[in-house]
Amino acid sequence: MSPTVASGPPKGLISLLRRLPVGRRIRLLLVLYVVAAAVPVVSGMRIQALIDSHGKTSAMLRLDLATIAAVVDSSARYQAVLESDATRHAPTADSDATFEQGQLVNALKRMTLPGPEALVARGALLDAAENAQDRHHTLNVLGGRTQNLMRTLLRQGGEIRALMLLLAARTPNGPDLRPPGNTFLTLSRDFVATQRMASGYQAHDTLERLRTLLDQVQASNADSTLTPLLDNARLTVDRTSDTLEKTLSTTAEWTRQSLFVSYISLPRLYRATAALEALAADQERTLRASLEARTRAEVATLAWASAAVLLTGLAAVLLIAASIRRPLTDLDADIKALGTDTDQRPVRGTTAPDELGAMARALEAFQISNHRLRALEIEKRESLAREKEETERALASLDAAHTEIHRLNQQLSAENVRLGAELAISRRLQQMLLPRDEELLQVRGLEVAAFMEPAEEVGGDYYDVLDQGDGRVRIGIGDVTGHGLESGVIMLLTQSAVRTLTARGDAPLPELVEVLNRSLLANVRRLGSGKTLTLALIDYRARPDGTPGGELVIAGQHESVIVCRTDGRIEEVDTLMLGMPLGLVDDVREYLDQTTILLEPGAVVALYTDGITEAENETGAFYGIGRLKEVLAAHHQEPAETIKTRVIEDLLRFRGSGAVLDDVTLIILRQA
Repeated sequence: MSPTVASGPPKGLISLLRRLPVGRRIRLLLVLYVVAAAVPVVSGMRIQALIDSHGKTSAMLRLDLATIAAVVDSSARYQAVLESDATRHAPTADSDATFEQGQLVNALKRMTLPGPEALVARGALLDAAENAQDRHHTLNVLGGRTQNLMRTLLRQGGEIRALMLLLAARTPNGPDLRPPGNTFLTLSRDFVATQRMASGYQAHDTLERLRTLLDQVQASNADSTLTPLLDNARLTVDRTSDTLEKTLSTTAEWTRQSLFVSYISLPRLYRATAALEALAADQERTLRASLEARTRAEVATLAWASAAVLLTGLAAVLLIAASIRRPLTDLDADIKALGTDTDQRPVRGTTAPDELGAMARALEAFQISNHRLRALEIEKRESLAREKEETERALASLDAAHTEIHRLNQQLSAENVRLGAELAISRRLQQMLLPRDEELLQVRGLEVAAFMEPAEEVGGDYYDVLDQGDGRVRIGIGDVTGHGLESGVIMLLTQSAVRTLTARGDAPLPELVEVLNRSLLANVRRLGSGKTLTLALIDYRARPDGTPGGELVIAGQHESVIVCRTDGRIEEVDTLMLGMPLGLVDDVREYLDQTTILLEPGAVVALYTDGITEAENETGAFYGIGRLKEVLAAHHQEPAETIKTRVIEDLLRFRGSGAVLDDVTLIILRQA
């Protein structure tokens, strides 16, 4: 079937164009396009005039927006200063907020945004800034007053603690005034550091308890030389109570002012600033819409003129294209023949003198190069075949390496079995060095029950019970950071050191703890370990005055000691002020202290590690010291072994299927 011939330009015009070289025909086309470009030039001049007008309008708009941006930036800085001052009690220089407010006022005065709505928005922002500045000044005054009161409170707390220590030394048979004195100082420091009102109210309750204890000391002591000291203590307690009440009141007022600044003044500033920004954005949109409308009208005019010129140019392109189409069609066919069975035929048109003839000659040269490339491709395939053979040989070598790796894995598995056996021996050694049940049963005057469960094969918890004869018992409990073999080694070193120091004779417990720290620190450094140890040493003996019961002397920092009295009351003895973790610094003597607990017959004491109180269940909740106290109170009348069993059973029920993340140690003491 012969192809359908479409109608085209007149043949006379095409014949005339073919007399010209291709370059001249293209230059003729360029001349036509130059003529067509005259229309856009004229329209461009009109567009330029429009652009000049737009530039002036845009300059005014940028000036307006710049003044608004300056107002927004000044407002943001002022809000940041207010927000920062509203979250701390420390007084700050009023000049910061005053300066930022002045900057905001100056920015508002320079604002050039026209219209009555802009004036209203500016006035609202000025009013909000003045109100916020007044509130900030009040807040700053209250902050300075609070800081002065808190410094006075800390100083008076130190005086109370010193007086309580002196009274306790002067009245050894009276109520122990040291714990409430220490508690008040601790609560005061917490209140000053965190501004928690709850700590302040607890400190107030502690002062009331001190008043009651001072009355008891006055009533039970007939020594008239104590009267001035007691009067001074009462006066100090009264002054401190007055300071504390003023501090609580001032802190509450500061909090109210801070909330007003945070939730009233700052939102008002934000709303006024946002309204000003919205007004500027609205005026910007209106102006830009007007500019866009004028631009669209000019562009439409240019489009119609350009369309007419393009149609004329299109007609010229069709004529010139018709004079070039046949030679290009021949070239296209010859190009498609490259790489096929017909690429051996000669390229047509190579003798033509024009540019298309030059293209045909270039194609002929490319055809020759293509033949050469085919020869190179065959050579490349042969090279790839050789590389494939080399790759197969390399894979065979990899298979041999894989076999060797498998053998090494089997050897590593055997080594893991051996290491497991060594860990089992270490765990057995640790269990052998712990006090046996029959040793605990031989302790006179005191029922002792103990339990330990390591988190791994070897635990990092330490406990020991040493019967020294004559009704004296030394008990040690501690917790090495982490767990595993390294923690277990440090535990064994600690146990050995405590037993050795105990065998050498009696020495005050703080001195023993200081010697233990130096020994432990030297061993830890020798091992290259960063482990530390919390340790408490407890000495038990019968009361020296022959009264039924006993007394415990505690030194060193560890978990709180829980005492359950015979009537079910729970007391918690904090060891925080009795020492610090061992293995941190060379000299810990200044941090060491001791305290004494009197035990009546039937009183129960619980010693434990954080593996109990911080045990987690499936939901991530902690067991907690509160639950431990509840179990002790519920079973305090039962034997020590039974109490220990009940606590461990309750811990296991709470933990459920949760993972054992830390070692668990529990010692129950019950006064016979």
